[in-house]
Amino acid sequence: MTLTLRAVCAGEDAVMFYLPEPVAKNYPVVLANLAKQAKKLGAIDVVPAYHSLLVTFNRRDHCADDFHVALNAYLADNEHKNWRVTRAKTIRIPVCYEGDFAPDLASVSKQHGLSETAVIERHLANCYRVCCLGFIPGFAFLGYVDDSIATPRHTNPRPLVAGGSVGIAGKQTGVYPTDSPGGWNIIGRTPQRLYAPEKGLISCFGLGDRVQFYRISADEFKVWENK
Repeated sequence: MTLTLRAVCAGEDAVMFYLPEPVAKNYPVVLANLAKQAKKLGAIDVVPAYHSLLVTFNRRDHCADDFHVALNAYLADNEHKNWRVTRAKTIRIPVCYEGDFAPDLASVSKQHGLSETAVIERHLANCYRVCCLGFIPGFAFLGYVDDSIATPRHTNPRPLVAGGSVGIAGKQTGVYPTDSPGGWNIIGRTPQRLYAPEKGLISCFGLGDRVQFYRISADEFKVWENK
């Protein structure tokens, strides 16, 4: 079945395109390719999300229909394509799941009737896809955790979550790149810096990239942090 984009006007020089729901696991890859195609067609900017793509353009040169027709034609031409992201990378991130680094690990394990070790193992078992970027600079929404550890956000978010904290919200997981308010369930922390604008690092993630977490001890965390 050919995917078809639905277009919704987002102003005189912008249009939002939606893929059909429910969100399929390959949507981030499809959207990454659509974003590149929109750029080739002359878009000024593109902002992909889980199942949508915002395209802004110069209305002296283009209209929304130009992109709608061209992008749907692109999808039709690639109906049987094995979608992949050119130059997508796999990023390995160390995580410590111990003590104060994991304030919600016990509650997550209790909610699901699992041991803390089982929650950690299931979190480590998946290689996650970068589905979209946003919320704060450098934050990547990663999909998807195993159903057995999918956990709702906190009803009352924390006013401060430490930078590097690794959390779960629903079927998503992600890493807070900087100190921030947040409502995700924090089960670990990485010593790896993911946002360092003073060094030119705005985000180490790209749409469609893969992320693999690996476990380190508290002692290894300290060594890494002092590098």
